[in-house]
Amino acid sequence: DLGFEIPLAIQCTIEAMGTTLGGQDIEAFYATVAHRDLLWIGMNCATGPQFMRDHLRTLAQISRFPVTAIPNAGLPDEDGNYNETPEMMAATVGRFLDSGWLNLVGGCCGTTGLHIESLDVMLRSNAETARHRPVPVRRKVYWVPAVASLYSRIEMRQENAYLSIGERCNANGSRKFRALLDTEDWDGCVAVARDQEKDGSHTIDVCTAYVGRDEVSDMTEVMRRMRGSVEAPLVIDSTELPVLEAALALYGGKAILNSINFEDGEEAAHKRLELARKFGAAVIALTIDERGMAKDVDTKIEIAKRLYAFSVRK
Repeated sequence: DLGFEIPLAIQCTIEAMGTTLGGQDIEAFYATVAHRDLLWIGMNCATGPQFMRDHLRTLAQISRFPVTAIPNAGLPDEDGNYNETPEMMAATVGRFLDSGWLNLVGGCCGTTGLHIESLDVMLRSNAETARHRPVPVRRKVYWVPAVASLYSRIEMRQENAYLSIGERCNANGSRKFRALLDTEDWDGCVAVARDQEKDGSHTIDVCTAYVGRDEVSDMTEVMRRMRGSVEAPLVIDSTELPVLEAALALYGGKAILNSINFEDGEEAAHKRLELARKFGAAVIALTIDERGMAKDVDTKIEIAKRLYAFSVRK
C-alpha cells in the first residue's frame, strides 16, 4: 500500500527426523517459497551445524538465492548448556564454505559473542571464501519446476511419463465424492484422496463446486483436512476466485491452480495469475481463447504461446 517492498529472507529449521516441524523436507520447503524474490534462503537453529550438512548440500544444489547457515551451538544437555564450542562451530561451518554451499553465516541458540568471533576469524583467514560473490557460489543449480505438499515435493516434469492428476475428489466428475460432500463426510473425502495416492497419482485435484452448497465453506473444510493428511500436492479446481483464494490461504505447500484460459478475455486470467503469484502456485493453462477451444495444432500452439507470454512476461 505504501508503494515499496520490504526485502525478505526465509530460513527453516530441520528437526532430527529430517523435516521441518510441519513435515517438509528441504526440497519441499524450497519449492514452497521459491516464488518470492528472496534476499537469501537457508537453515537456522536445528541441532548444530553438523546436522545441517546433508540438507545444506541439497539446498545449495537447487537454490537460485544466496544460502545461509545459522546453527545452534549443538543441542542443550540436561542442564540446558550448549556444548558446541566456538572452535568446533567455526571448523564445521568452514568446511561448508569450502564446499561452496554458503553465502552468509551466523549463530542461533546457545551461541555467544565468542562463537560469532570465531566465525569472523575463520572468514577473515580465508579471503577467497569470505569475499562477496554473486550466486551461485561455485555451483550449478539443479532445479526443475515442482509443486509440494506439507510433506513432499513432486517434479512437474516426469522422466518417463506425464504428471498424473487424480480427479476423483471432484464434485463435478465423481458421484461418490459429491455424495460425501452432501453428507459432510470430510474423513471420507480425505480417504478418496489417499486412495488415489496409493494408485499412483502424483497430485490430487480438489473441486467442491456443487449446486446448492457453499463452495467456499466446503473447500475450506476439505482443505483443512487434506493439507495435513494427503502427501501428494493438491490441484485447486474452481471457476470462482474467492474459492481459489480461500484454499491457497490455507495450504502450506505449493499448489496448482486449475486453470486459466482466454475464453472471456484476459481479465479473468490476470486475476488468477495475481493469486498464483501471491501464493506461489503453479498454473494449468488451457488452449481456449475468445473464439472457443482450439481444435487444430496451429491454433493450439498460437494460444499456448499467447498464454505463456501473458503469464510469464506480462
